[in-house]
Amino acid sequence: MASAQEAACELLESVGPRVTAAAVGLREARTVRSWAAGRAPRDQAEAARLRLLHRIALAITGVYGRPEVTTAFLTSASPALEDCAPLEVLADTPPAQAEKRLLGALRAFLAD
Repeated sequence: MASAQEAACELLESVGPRVTAAAVGLREARTVRSWAAGRAPRDQAEAARLRLLHRIALAITGVYGRPEVTTAFLTSASPALEDCAPLEVLADTPPAQAEKRLLGALRAFLAD
């Protein structure tokens, strides 16, 4: 499992600061950049969201090889999530509950 710093660095490179911040439930990308610089997330929910986002990004990039596919998955309405975007579910749902829903949506997306 990647550290918060590694996950933040990889997510900043692949999906960018705005998508990363929105998915983790942050108002500003500055916080994600501080994690990439080595500062730890301030609470467990943020850290869990960051890890889950990183896991999803790695899975999609591993299959499609292009970060823009990950961005499209995260920002588009998903039928598996009752037409909500995965980044909304991740940001607005407790991480333990979001994980099951998001991994189901991810599996459906990768099966297509």
